[in-house]
Amino acid sequence: MILWAIVATAVLSNLGVAIGNRYQLALNETDSLPNWAFFIDKSNKTPVRDQFFEFVAPPNPYYPDGFRFTKHVVGVPGDVVTVKGREFFINGRSIGMAKPADKAGHPAAMSQPGTIPPGHYFMVTPSTDSLDSRYAMIGLINTSRLVGRAYPVM
Repeated sequence: MILWAIVATAVLSNLGVAIGNRYQLALNETDSLPNWAFFIDKSNKTPVRDQFFEFVAPPNPYYPDGFRFTKHVVGVPGDVVTVKGREFFINGRSIGMAKPADKAGHPAAMSQPGTIPPGHYFMVTPSTDSLDSRYAMIGLINTSRLVGRAYPVM
């Protein structure tokens, strides 16, 4: 009986490590998405348009280093980003407006239009208050910043 308990503990511990190395639960701490919990598959680092993905945010004055964002993939390599006024388009489809300033009134520099290069993605949420690829401080997301595909669970 004791041997069985030791074997079961070892198997379950190894299974927990294997699952933890591939999957994690992430919480959305903002109102930028309707979901507040996401299941992250860290083995999937190949974004496809309209999927959710988690990535490590570039350094910015609003969030601590290493902070992770979950956003929609709306632009993939080869897509064309255009801007009219403060409205962003991917291949002619509107994906949202960029605000002229943050909540404190500081100017919000917009990302530049152009063709998305290999290994980069344009990621946003529908929220007007979302800090995402529409803004220069976030910009295009390099594959090196990707954590994994995010599946909404709640």
